[in-house]
Amino acid sequence: YIYHVRTVEDYEQALKEEGSHIIFNGHSNYGMGQTFVEAILTEQIRFVDDDLFSNTSTDTVDPDFGGMNYGQPYPNWQPIFKDGGSAIMSYDFGDPRGLPPYNYYLTYTLPEDPVQYKTERADESFIERFPDSGVPAWYSPDALTPDPVDNAEYFITNPSNDFNQCQFVGNWPADAPGDWHTAVFYMGHNFQYHALGIGNNSATYSLVVKVPGYYAVVATWYPDPSNASNATYTIQHADMGAGEYSTVVVDQRESEVMNMLGVYYFDTGSFDIVITDDANGRVIADVMILMPIGGPEAVTKAEFSVDQTSGAVAPHSVQFIDGSTVYINANFAPQVSWLWDFGDGTTSNSQNPMHTYTAPGIYTVSLTVTNELGNIDTEVKEDFIIVGAGIEPDLIAEFTANGLVGQENTIIKFNDQSSGNITSWHWYFGDGNTSSEQNPVNKYTTIGSFTVTLTVSGPDGSDIETETDYVYNTVGLVPVDNLFHTKPHYYRNYSGAILGSTILDLSSVTIPNEDLKYSRLFLNMCYTEQYYLQKFNRGVVFYTIGGREASHSPVDVYLIEYLLGYSDEDILRDMNAVNYIHGYYDFNKLPPSMR
Repeated sequence: YIYHVRTVEDYEQALKEEGSHIIFNGHSNYGMGQTFVEAILTEQIRFVDDDLFSNTSTDTVDPDFGGMNYGQPYPNWQPIFKDGGSAIMSYDFGDPRGLPPYNYYLTYTLPEDPVQYKTERADESFIERFPDSGVPAWYSPDALTPDPVDNAEYFITNPSNDFNQCQFVGNWPADAPGDWHTAVFYMGHNFQYHALGIGNNSATYSLVVKVPGYYAVVATWYPDPSNASNATYTIQHADMGAGEYSTVVVDQRESEVMNMLGVYYFDTGSFDIVITDDANGRVIADVMILMPIGGPEAVTKAEFSVDQTSGAVAPHSVQFIDGSTVYINANFAPQVSWLWDFGDGTTSNSQNPMHTYTAPGIYTVSLTVTNELGNIDTEVKEDFIIVGAGIEPDLIAEFTANGLVGQENTIIKFNDQSSGNITSWHWYFGDGNTSSEQNPVNKYTTIGSFTVTLTVSGPDGSDIETETDYVYNTVGLVPVDNLFHTKPHYYRNYSGAILGSTILDLSSVTIPNEDLKYSRLFLNMCYTEQYYLQKFNRGVVFYTIGGREASHSPVDVYLIEYLLGYSDEDILRDMNAVNYIHGYYDFNKLPPSMR
């Protein structure tokens, strides 16, 4: 029997039904839970434990507040409970509200087995709940929680009173003409404005600088003939004396999208930039950015991986996975094109193509990526795909990594892709650190670019792979949107910008894990791996590792192939041929590395 469920009550009943099989289509709501409201009713949602939400979050969750309000959108939602209490967790030890949050590895148990096992990815890495928090992830096979004295390093704290924020004096209504996803002249989810006045109303941006140096001050605004031609920004920076500011007058009737207000030196600390209604027309408050001078303007690094490098017989299908890094300063979504050469005379322009090799052989594969500035990079992996039984690969060093441009403290996980009979690995990360692990992790703490080298050795000799200027550890952009009002627990890297993340405690309202009785689940929402696999950690779960696209949804593939009796591996493969963002986990079994 197949039922179409459209209410929170029916959805939760399905989750609690023994042996049920559920497919959910919709929003992740940043891990807050699911809802079933029509668009015209979204403004009714006001609380983290709102009756219109199915509270299926993990115990702790870090939603994007502006995204919840204007991205999902629930414009009246606030991080408070129905009883008026705040859901925001403590920022440091000693707070009477309780302990601050901590980072942890996602875990699960097997029937009749109390041991907490780490949830593994396909590459046998482990999933963290707050991977960008900068603190190690806690794990206890006995389900113990970290002790604030003995295990303080696992807690996420922020005792500083300074944070990137925008505070308003007076009434500044919000506006968002058109779809904010494709908006050109304003950033974030909306902007705010004020009619001409005499200076009594203001928007004050406070920007926290961690790395002293010269920064370009950049502002965005939505241009309109009714806007002021003499909107005035006052900028606090280290070159001025105490209480002194530089003044910049701009014409907000026109915009270049990223509007330069000047270059100034900033020390470590918090600095204010203020715009008031003392003008001859409407004044716009949108996004303010400190853009570091001297960092890379653009970085284009082609990289890729595959689901398997060999097959015993032809035809043999391989899923190619783009792992390229394309960074353009202050461009959060640069345009990218791809050109694959599979080594058998065929090519593809898809980002994550699936290709079938029809004949036995050894194939060299290359990927060329081009960004919107015309910058090009090509990654070539020699003798990478082997099709046919009995073909012995040569000893070849090869590796990959993702997210090769980071900010201030860049953590890179390197994955070995070498072939041949290998008995040892030696990595040189370019910053003085080395490793003999096969798949190591390195943290870059100094600013600059770094050349990475892998040497593999075995009975047949050794081989070296060197990637020049492979990793960039840069000074991040410091952006403040008009919606930044709440102190974060930590700052995370998002496409070159340092954004705050505030953690909520929903343990008192989320559905207890032991109440869930389903046997299969497909969470067709955004980023459900990190958001939900600690809650939905039973049965067989299909999930997403990226942003869901409604126009590339494989729900029909999943349902039809399940009903036809396809294996979970084949279902996943065909789903990823539609949109490569999916994974699956069988929580009835031990982790893959232990089977």
